[in-house]
Amino acid sequence: FNYIPDHFEDGHDREIIKRCIEKFADVFDITTHQFAAKVKDYRCFMSRVNMPSKNTLYGMSKAVYHKYNLNPHQEDYFKSLKTPNPIFLKNLDEMMRYFLWDFEAFNDKFRIIHSEN
Repeated sequence: FNYIPDHFEDGHDREIIKRCIEKFADVFDITTHQFAAKVKDYRCFMSRVNMPSKNTLYGMSKAVYHKYNLNPHQEDYFKSLKTPNPIFLKNLDEMMRYFLWDFEAFNDKFRIIHSEN
């Protein structure tokens, strides 16, 4: 959702986010309000563990590291520092790239139009 406003005009970006939240809420069988709150919680968590960086990809990797408590499972040196091994984070960044939408490729293939439905 962080990247949507960078690739779509005002109004379209908000509508796309709104519809995504509605669809994901249905998939997870929760209300749109509950899903939107979860998204907000994860955004705040990613921001907190990624301070001071604003890089979303790096934030996703650090969030996985912290969310799944991976510190005890790494080399003693980094474990004692309570920080992720930079090589591990770089590898995790490579995997996280697959979870980011390629909006430029999407916009090359498709055109967003406003619909009343």
